[in-house]
Amino acid sequence: MKMAKKIEKILDKDYIQKIFQKKAGFYFPRLKSKKISDVEIERVSPVWTKKTCLARYKITFSNSSKKIIRASAKIDGSKKRTFKIMKYLYENGFDKGKFQIRKPLDYVDEVGALFYEEANGLPLSLILERGKFSFEIFEDVAELLFKIQSLNGKIKRKAIIVDLTHYKKSLGK
Repeated sequence: MKMAKKIEKILDKDYIQKIFQKKAGFYFPRLKSKKISDVEIERVSPVWTKKTCLARYKITFSNSSKKIIRASAKIDGSKKRTFKIMKYLYENGFDKGKFQIRKPLDYVDEVGALFYEEANGLPLSLILERGKFSFEIFEDVAELLFKIQSLNGKIKRKAIIVDLTHYKKSLGK
């Protein structure tokens, strides 16, 4: 239970403001000379969740600029690995284009939290949960998996499916 309370710290306004102020130059390089005037915190994970805590922060600066950051904390520390994967992908071509991922900002070990820039749109999990998807989503997933497995030979294991047409065939296309 002690660890579960630890991840809840990402919902503590004082704690979060201290992190954002301490790392303002890193998290908000264009706004580093501006003081943070307010942080609104919204819990975006269900309250009953015990092992994971998700938060959304609306940060307001002294010049009225706003920035939105997300955090995801998990008691098992697995967000550290997620941070490393996101950082690797972001630095290897996933910072733009069709499969752009949001910029990973930081991993704070004390609370097991990954901080990252907010993405526009609905999360895939919510799209699937609401049943608002079409077959094209699976084609996009196939294309994304192929792109990940084809990171210019940077991954030592060979992909089971060697080109995009194999992915599409596996989907019945």
